[in-house]
Amino acid sequence: MKLASIIVVPLALLLAACEQQKTPQQQQQSAPPKVQSGTAYSYANLPSMPKAADGADGSGCLADTGPLPDGIWYGTVVAWTATSLDLDPACWFTGAEAAKEATKRGEESPPPNDFLVANDSKVVRKIPVAPNTPALRVTHDKDGGIENQKTTYADMTANSGTYIQCPGDGCSVWVAVNGGVVTEVSMQYLP
Repeated sequence: MKLASIIVVPLALLLAACEQQKTPQQQQQSAPPKVQSGTAYSYANLPSMPKAADGADGSGCLADTGPLPDGIWYGTVVAWTATSLDLDPACWFTGAEAAKEATKRGEESPPPNDFLVANDSKVVRKIPVAPNTPALRVTHDKDGGIENQKTTYADMTANSGTYIQCPGDGCSVWVAVNGGVVTEVSMQYLP
């Protein structure tokens, strides 16, 4: 099945868990240091997504305060320009951790498609994006199937593809943050 070949990060998420209306607070981060190649946080070369101490994939769940720390973060892009993005971070759980979190929240367990998104944060974080940041765009191929396209973040902001409308409520992404700057962006496929 083509689906297995197009997923770069763990199985997709349901946004139903985070449909509540938000009143986001924009947080501006201070000027970040220059990012060098060979950064510490990069999901492009990972054989599988790491698990945080809280059981969430990537770097885990965040508190409602402070800038986005360095790490690999999941969330929804609510606004973007060619040089920054506004991310509504969320927690992405898969496997046994997804089932445990769903039970804790009184939701269907195990969750559909073996993943769960929890978004208890009310803070949207504005993050600068490094020049020439690599990106992965999820879009439709010529036959109507889903495919990943390697591109740059600047190109993705100009043409988000045909799969999801970005930015917006359904614009699910993973970002790698190094030195306070986004250094990779990958759209997340959602079944």
